[in-house]
Amino acid sequence: MLFQLHNSTRNKKKVWLINLFANALILFGLVSCQTTSPTQTSDITTDQINSKSNKDQSSYPPASVIVLQVCGVSGTESGEKCINVKRNLWEPIGEAKLVKAGFFDSLKLIASSAGCVPPYKKPISVQFYDMDAIFRPKTGIKPTASIVSKTKMTDAQINNEIRFGEASLTSRCEAFEETNQKN
Repeated sequence: MLFQLHNSTRNKKKVWLINLFANALILFGLVSCQTTSPTQTSDITTDQINSKSNKDQSSYPPASVIVLQVCGVSGTESGEKCINVKRNLWEPIGEAKLVKAGFFDSLKLIASSAGCVPPYKKPISVQFYDMDAIFRPKTGIKPTASIVSKTKMTDAQINNEIRFGEASLTSRCEAFEETNQKN
């Protein structure tokens, strides 16, 4: 009986040592696989990010964020104050102007470009597009519209606008027909 008790304790010790040794090997294996220098870690991360970015987006045609300035319309405090309207347009971008909106004396803001980013996923034809902004002219002041700033968009910005901008798009961008329109 004493021999059997001693033998079972000995077996328990053997099992315990084997488990300890196995766990140590597993732990050592995991640690050795994960050990990298800081430069290797940053290189891997940068390479992975760059390769993922290149797969997610292609090179887009040029587009710009433009600020259109409309002066001499209601909503401004005086003829010198202006309203700014910001839009993303495909290049080439031409001029901005105000045309009759078709009701009362309202004016519609239009701009010449190859379309808006979004809803158009690529440039369309170069023509005037409705910027979805209507104004009422101030009495005694000639309203004006101009492009005051133009900033090139990166491929990443264009990609984000195409992927996520459509869901939050508050303005429409439609081709403007200039039939019987006068400035």
